Amino acid sequence: MHRGRQAVESPGLMIELLLFLLPVLGSQETRTKLLILPIEVRCSDSAAEIPARELRADIETVLSSVPEVAVRSVLVGEANFQRLARVADATAILKATLSCEGGGGLGYFATVVALPSGQRIGTAENGGYRHLLELRDALVERTLALLDVPSRPAAAPPVVPAAFALYLKGAHREAAALDPQFALAWAGLGESELEHGEEGGPEAEEHFDAAVRALETALGLEPDLAMAIHALASVYMRTGRTEDAAEVLKKRVLGQPRSARLHAKLGYVFRYAGLLEQSIAEYRVSQKLDASLENRIATERQIIKALIYSERTAEAFDAYDSISEWLTELGRDPDEKVQFYQGLGHLYAGEMELAVQRFDASIRTDPNSLWSRFAVAYRYAATGERDGLIRLADELERGNVSDGERRYRLAHLYSVAGLSEKALGHLEASARSGFFSFPYTASDRLLGNIKQSEEFERILRFIRQRHRAFAEREE
Repeated sequence: MHRGRQAVESPGLMIELLLFLLPVLGSQETRTKLLILPIEVRCSDSAAEIPARELRADIETVLSSVPEVAVRSVLVGEANFQRLARVADATAILKATLSCEGGGGLGYFATVVALPSGQRIGTAENGGYRHLLELRDALVERTLALLDVPSRPAAAPPVVPAAFALYLKGAHREAAALDPQFALAWAGLGESELEHGEEGGPEAEEHFDAAVRALETALGLEPDLAMAIHALASVYMRTGRTEDAAEVLKKRVLGQPRSARLHAKLGYVFRYAGLLEQSIAEYRVSQKLDASLENRIATERQIIKALIYSERTAEAFDAYDSISEWLTELGRDPDEKVQFYQGLGHLYAGEMELAVQRFDASIRTDPNSLWSRFAVAYRYAATGERDGLIRLADELERGNVSDGERRYRLAHLYSVAGLSEKALGHLEASARSGFFSFPYTASDRLLGNIKQSEEFERILRFIRQRHRAFAEREE
């Protein structure tokens, strides 16, 4: 049995509050948990274009601002009502069909069903809408009425219908130019710029700067717009501003503590800052707020990293078992990233044969992904194949590995290979890129070959200083 150790830094008030809230959130969760099924479109006019997937996502965003509604963004295949309730953690479903009427009008037919009973709550049908924005507002209004929800979506400036249509088509820049008060268009533009920045290349920094400007504009218009807050935190994390990411998230989480997605993002930030217990607590809150299998799998994958970093490998293996059960229920197999981290856990536990087996499974699952390439490299590390390890580490180094936690992996690989200068360079770059998990780094056996150097001690002091300053802000 692998025993965990106590965290180096004692948890602050935030984690105590979260642990207190866990049962409270569970016992007082009275919101309707609404799963919106994929929208069907029936148009006799072949020229009509209704972006159903994007419209569904927009309806989810609007309904998420209603306090009594928790929207489940889960894609579920054919299933009975009992399975829908369990897999999606939902208490009701909305099924909507849109139609294109003669003369260019739009209509809808909607049904709301209770879960798990399958009892129909009600239906609604209407038409004659001039544009998608008008139809969207009517469908949202009628859905809330059928659910007997008294509140309505958060107030927002009126939107130009043509800008809304552009937004649904993904033309965010054009939508924002047409209607500068349209917060969602600015948020969509920010997310797009973030994606371009994550691709790397010489223009990455420009894209990240553009993302910050667009997202700050969106939040200036709608301060509680969750997608903009999440995206802005992601930009900060990609640019090494872990402290700023924590600040922008905490303002939202403390003000409206029922956002599962933002709690999970804050857990991600805390792991980077080395607050491993707080990280796990945030992910557990997210799971409590959204117990859908998709969210449980996504968050448990992240919890596993904090458990490995805390040397709690036995708990990490239990978490793998949970993920396997949930994936089986969804009819899916573990992906290459899950198997890579399972191998890493065995590597830290000194179980080399099991580590190699998991790395091999990761490689077989998707030989061309970044995580399977890391699996190959760590396999070389586990089996002592130094030449192959150096060759692959150099290959990964030339790729787009700008993320702080991923760069830390390069410090591992070069340290095991005995290339101390390169290992130390990546360790410092990792810390300056926002990954300063001091408890993990201080005890990390995979950095053993560089720990005796004065340069390592200098870098570790920097990591400790940034980690402690962050921890003090959370107390």
